[in-house]
Amino acid sequence: IIVTSWPDDSKVAALAASPHVALTFDTTEFPFKVLSLRGQTTITLDDDVTSACLPVFQRYFGPEGGQAWAARMSQMTDRIARIAIRPTWVEVLDFETRFPRGMARRMSAAQA
Repeated sequence: IIVTSWPDDSKVAALAASPHVALTFDTTEFPFKVLSLRGQTTITLDDDVTSACLPVFQRYFGPEGGQAWAARMSQMTDRIARIAIRPTWVEVLDFETRFPRGMARRMSAAQA
């Protein structure tokens, strides 16, 4: 997983001091789907702000809007922090076939 940030943001300093992270991605409608992961980060500073940010910006703003945002970013900074997250643990919950362990225990106990 790759994310970018301003090089002087507090999260970059925090991750440089302790590279361990936890992330959760989830949906908002039932049946909920959740991806949780823990991992280690590696931070590199990239001098090519446009190429580092362009794929994400184009995904959310389309080709032209993404290019415009990337151009704007490159005017605000000459470097971007590229944060690579390598998962070391992953769990998927879909609330149809796989529930949180505590909920699964209680559901089994209630059926007994």
